[in-house]
Amino acid sequence: MNKLLIIQVLFLLTAIFAKGQQLTVLYPIGITNGVINTTDTLDALIKKGERFELKSVSIEVDTVYNHALGESIPQFKINCDEKPIILFKNHDFSKSDIPGVFLDFKFLEPDSSIKFSINNNQFLIRASGEIINKGSYKIINNYRLVLDWTDFKVRMEVEILKVPKAHISSKDFIEAPKIIWIGDLDNDNILDLILEESTHYAQIKRGLYLSSGLMEEKYPRTILIEGSFD
Repeated sequence: MNKLLIIQVLFLLTAIFAKGQQLTVLYPIGITNGVINTTDTLDALIKKGERFELKSVSIEVDTVYNHALGESIPQFKINCDEKPIILFKNHDFSKSDIPGVFLDFKFLEPDSSIKFSINNNQFLIRASGEIINKGSYKIINNYRLVLDWTDFKVRMEVEILKVPKAHISSKDFIEAPKIIWIGDLDNDNILDLILEESTHYAQIKRGLYLSSGLMEEKYPRTILIEGSFD
């Protein structure tokens, strides 16, 4: 077997092995859905001009004792000059020229929306819910985020999420789902999302939504990672 053929076979085997591995996500706050080792190299989603890119970074892993849990938990140091939005391991996303926008935990009030376009596809994320004014604070019953767009002249409408109750104490203290980032990670010209879904200030509930799993009336969450600030 010649040298070129050996390289081609090894490349193919590596690709097959990687494809069969679980997509692992790490958020900079230190929560992950998988196992990350010091020897791993992850791809960090960072801003690059008007677009985004996935930059390969090394990770240092240590353990700290969590008194609330009564056990040691991993602690991650991300060796990156920029602040990543999210990091991936075992993915097949494009690594450069990724369309997107960082919304920095944006809360959409009921009856408001945001627009974003990917090539010729125009997307609208809109919020709905029943606002009840309690004087010093507001309650939102049945808060929903919905994604609308037109595909081959057919209007598509899918529910992203729905929570029974959210709270607004002030403009700086909102216990409701928020949008972290939107764009196109899997390069199919349909919107992908990263959301904070928690409705409690001390909880973390990060959802990654990839359009490859999109259904007709529902946008299934690809990965959910939960945690706590306690």
